[in-house]
Amino acid sequence: MAGMPRSGRKYSVRDSLIYMRAALFVVCATLLFAVPARADEAWNAYAAGIVASNKQAWAEAVSDFRRAIALNPTERAAGLGGEPYLPHYRLSLALEHMGDVRGARAELLESERQGVIGKTKYIAEFRERVNRVKMTAALPPPTQTIAFSSTHGLLPMPQPVPVATRTETEAITMTTATASPQPQTPTPQPTPPQPTPTPAPPTPGPPTPATVASPISLIDQLFANLSPGTTVFDPPPEMKVGRPARVIARMAAAGEDAHITENLPHNAATIVKQQHITPTMSLALAGDAFDIATASPTEQLIGGGSFTEWRWDVKPKSSGQRRLDLHIVAILRVDGEEKQKELSVITRKVLVHADPIGATGQFIVSYWEYLSSTIIIPLALFFYHGRRKAKKKRGISKDGGHHRSGPGSR
Repeated sequence: MAGMPRSGRKYSVRDSLIYMRAALFVVCATLLFAVPARADEAWNAYAAGIVASNKQAWAEAVSDFRRAIALNPTERAAGLGGEPYLPHYRLSLALEHMGDVRGARAELLESERQGVIGKTKYIAEFRERVNRVKMTAALPPPTQTIAFSSTHGLLPMPQPVPVATRTETEAITMTTATASPQPQTPTPQPTPPQPTPTPAPPTPGPPTPATVASPISLIDQLFANLSPGTTVFDPPPEMKVGRPARVIARMAAAGEDAHITENLPHNAATIVKQQHITPTMSLALAGDAFDIATASPTEQLIGGGSFTEWRWDVKPKSSGQRRLDLHIVAILRVDGEEKQKELSVITRKVLVHADPIGATGQFIVSYWEYLSSTIIIPLALFFYHGRRKAKKKRGISKDGGHHRSGPGSR
């Protein structure tokens, strides 16, 4: 080795090991710390809530806005595409349309507390709603008013008691007594019977007004006329991350639920008796830890002699004990317009297991460009340079051996 040129030392085995360790360190650091930057899930949920609000699907809008708040509760004046990110304000609008006045007021005041909406184009509408909410909160509870009262002069006034007039006999007697100044002994005469005065008929007062039903009583009457029903919710009890599953919910009116639990995919259904169902019902599935795709209409008719079925394709995003919420919304027609009222929410726990193989494959598919630029290309260059070094070493070894066997070698 004494005749080996000094240039061959830069390609020693020790240098190769150092280079390989550095490359492996880059690989490990990338896998451990380069967590994939997920898309802005909060904004996606917020945008889905705006789309649902435009369709007046208020239950879906409430679910989407609550999911956005769970991911990012801080409102921003500038979001994607120049649209502000106002999940609390949008949620208050959806809750107000669903009749949840208390929840709408809480979200509206939270948006006011953050103070971001004052920098957006919605400030005029926001101020009007805030003033209306504060005035409503300051008023005392409403009391039942009487449509007609005496203070308004609408009740009949008491009629005067009729006074009987003197009879003609009394008038003649008084005239005779007044015209005779000299005392005379009156001749007793029999007093004729006096006629009983006939009282005047009472003057009829204004008619008594009919009682006007309040809007609350009208809605109560609508619900009193509704029939009961049955709801079945069948999510899988266990799932794996990244693997979708079909979730089914069914609803039937009383007397039409004989086959409502047949042919369910998971045989783990939750059965709930509904006190009221309307001819048109809306069911919405929500879960922050799942990607949910609707596979059937959200609003469907109830009846026809059998149950009505809703379907969703659900894919877990993270492992652990997760929950799915089924929102049951009644649709009523009030004053010629369709109104929604959330009747109940059915919650089911789902145990989601990790899927290392699937997660690795999904990671590679989603971020192959990033991996190729940070790992694959450096590794390819590393092996390419290592191969070139090996070739040079083999060439140097051959040249050195030939030199030692020539003349003058020792």
